[in-house]
Amino acid sequence: LRNNEVPNAVAYVRYVGSEGSEPSTDPLGFPDIDDVEFSLAQARSILSLDAVTVPPFTLETILVGTQNLFGDKLLWSVNNVSYKMAHTPLNLLAAFGLLDEIDTVAVPRPENPYDYNATLADQGLSRQCEVGTNVIEVATGDVVQIVLQNTLALNGAAEQHPWHLHGHDFW
Repeated sequence: LRNNEVPNAVAYVRYVGSEGSEPSTDPLGFPDIDDVEFSLAQARSILSLDAVTVPPFTLETILVGTQNLFGDKLLWSVNNVSYKMAHTPLNLLAAFGLLDEIDTVAVPRPENPYDYNATLADQGLSRQCEVGTNVIEVATGDVVQIVLQNTLALNGAAEQHPWHLHGHDFW
């Protein structure tokens, strides 16, 4: 469903004052948009320096990236909640026990089963979202399994929206 006619691009970063020339090797190229084996091979090649035993998880949360409307504005959302930045960084608020000082929106668990190959409208789900600060609190020592999943955009295209997480230990 994605437009494969859009050309890929390569960028080179050169720092001010550096002495350098063009890279001595050609770019590796880009995989096809639906080349799952390439993605799996790349993911499996990233290894921890230290062997770890992954403990069983005590909590699971599913985060579904959706494209929604807020009124007539198009927004990306997580479980139909689009992020609104708090007045103070959330890590700082959490460190000082001040998360109650901001208005948060509960992140609802998506319907189960959820068809990730269909649009929200195709599933009879609301295309509208809330706007708020999403916080999922966990206790120190909890092992949380986080499932990250993108869905089709409102126009039915298979959008690949990046995810970004902060944390200490990921397995």
